[in-house]
This record gives sequence, structure tokens and C-alpha cells, in this order.
Amino acid sequence: MRSTAGKLALGLGALNLATLILMATVSADDGFWGIGNKTLPPGALPVSAIARSVEEAGIKHIYAIDAGRNVYEVKALDPNGKRIRLTIDPLTGAVIARTFS
Repeated sequence: MRSTAGKLALGLGALNLATLILMATVSADDGFWGIGNKTLPPGALPVSAIARSVEEAGIKHIYAIDAGRNVYEVKALDPNGKRIRLTIDPLTGAVIARTFS
């Protein structure tokens, strides 16, 4: 009975390992872990430049910068403390859209 249980455990362990490897391969999607197909175009400004330009525009409390589909999405608080979401062109740093939430 021990050998059957041991073989079953070994088989399940191997299956789990194979599943994890497959999941890692599929989720890597061109080497961008965690963002999948949300890539930026070649020549995109770095996140640090985007943060600097947003801060220079008077928005001081940035709490997230995400790489969207060919845009940066910045979540922050405006000078009055209201939540704001900026959509930014990754090549120029220009604000494309501004929404309040």
C-alpha cells in the first residue's frame, strides 16, 4: 500500500510541476511578467520621467503608474485631494485624458 501511495504522490507532484512550468511559460508573454500584452511602444519614456512630468504639473501624490496598452495610466491625488486618473502618451509624456474618480 505504501508503494502505491508513494507512486501516486510522486505522479501528482510531477503533474503539479509540469502545470506550474506551463503556466509560467504562458503568462510570460514575450518576457513581460505580470503585464501580459500590456506593452509599451519602442522608445517609450521610463516611468521615472512620467512621474517627474506629472509632479512638475502640480500633482504630488502619485500612488500608481501602470503600463496600459500603449499608454501609461497614472493614479494620483490632485492638489485638492481628489482622486485623478491620467492617461499619458508614453512617447511624449503628454496627458491624453484626465478623469476624476
